[in-house]
Order: sequence, then C-alpha cells, then structure tokens
Amino acid sequence: MEYWKKAAIVAGIGSWSDTMDVILVVSMWPFVLKEFGVTGALVGVMMSLGRIGLFLHVPISGPLIDRFGRKKCGA
Repeated sequence: MEYWKKAAIVAGIGSWSDTMDVILVVSMWPFVLKEFGVTGALVGVMMSLGRIGLFLHVPISGPLIDRFGRKKCGA
C-alpha cells in the first residue's frame, strides 16, 4: 500500500478519535454537574483551562519539535 493511503487512514482514525473525545467530554458534564454540584461557571473555567494550556504549549513545543524531533531532509 502506498504511503499516502496509509497516511490518509491514520489521519482519518485520528480525526475520529479526537471527535469521540469531544463527545465524551460534552456528554460527561451533566453527570458531573449533578453528582458533584459543580456550577456552570466552574465548568466553563475548567473547559477554558485546556485551551489556555494549549495556547501556552504551542509556542514552546513547536520550536523544540522542529529542532530535535524532525528528520532532516536533503535538498
């Protein structure tokens, strides 16, 4: 099988699993609200923390991955 077909399959599985993560998190919140008495405002803060962490993580990890994690290609 050609490389591009394998890459398309892996990308499709990754997209599907990311979507399933979001569905699980969204469907979990009503149970958390009921069981633990968490307010909607606190849920908003907890959901935002992941985005803030991602915002801070990208500028740090991107250059590190480029420097140490990628294979050099001869041009």
